[in-house]
Amino acid sequence: ALEHPELNHVGIELSWAGATRLFKRLNKNGTQNAKALLVDAEVALGHLFRSESLARTFVIHPCPWPKARHMDRRVLNPAGLAQLATRMAMGSTLTVIPDHAEYAEWLGEVLRSQETLQSIHPTVEVGEIPGHQPTKYQLKAMAQGIPIHFFEFQKALETHAPDPQSIDPSFMPSINLSGSFDQIGRAHV
Repeated sequence: ALEHPELNHVGIELSWAGATRLFKRLNKNGTQNAKALLVDAEVALGHLFRSESLARTFVIHPCPWPKARHMDRRVLNPAGLAQLATRMAMGSTLTVIPDHAEYAEWLGEVLRSQETLQSIHPTVEVGEIPGHQPTKYQLKAMAQGIPIHFFEFQKALETHAPDPQSIDPSFMPSINLSGSFDQIGRAHV
């Protein structure tokens, strides 16, 4: 957001602790072109973004849900990717950076099997993405020897799937909180 003030940025986080850290950084930097949503990504995609409204999408270190019985909770499952594709504008890109080997292998197969998104690179997975700035979490994982995987796809086909879950955002109930944080990070609204 600081490097591209001409663009609007929306972060989605499910962890209150992670969102709180982000809220603090946005507040400290006075960032006006970034917002953070404390919501499940599936809910956000289904209800908060219009069709073909996303110019660039990053999914950084998604939860791998490694147990077989939990795999349907992965945000980038086949249905989730199809829904995400309806929200992406033509030519927009999806960057996914998982840090879990089995999840990355599974995700590569899922990405290869769908038609709307095409790999930007000759291979589905690439060694790294030029210009990518690693997160603190990524640096920590790399220091522990955990391999990082990179996928970069572009929306190449129009998606005309009906979107029964999408609703007009003007009817979406919302809450805006404003306030400050004390020394130990508690919000005062």
